[in-house]
Amino acid sequence: MLRTSHWSAIPAPIGENTTTEQLHLLQERRNESVGDAVWLSVWMPSSGSSGVAAIELFDIDDKSESVTVQLMTKKSDEADSGESEIGSLDIAGDASAGIYKFPVSEAQYLVRYRVNPTKGIKRLHFQFIQPLWAPN
Repeated sequence: MLRTSHWSAIPAPIGENTTTEQLHLLQERRNESVGDAVWLSVWMPSSGSSGVAAIELFDIDDKSESVTVQLMTKKSDEADSGESEIGSLDIAGDASAGIYKFPVSEAQYLVRYRVNPTKGIKRLHFQFIQPLWAPN
């Protein structure tokens, strides 16, 4: 059985980088102009060094645009700026609803998702699926 986590983007407080928004648990929708937004999930502990990450896509409003989903990692004592990519996936705007998986490797102690929609997307409806880790 796949375990899912629901996320939604919440605007950053005024005075902070408003093009980077934190995704929070227990919600799943984002319905407003995306622009240059970058959405980040909360940091989660990894349960292994390699595995499979996934996103469930429900809808992208502009079929000519695309979305890049990345899984980022870092050590627990590193600043967020020390993160590195351990897997990614490009989803075309004309993709049908469904689950899209991608392999990840070399995870450190913490992981998080990063979603980079292209500028033309006004609405994106998705949810992350908790990564499945291979035993060490």
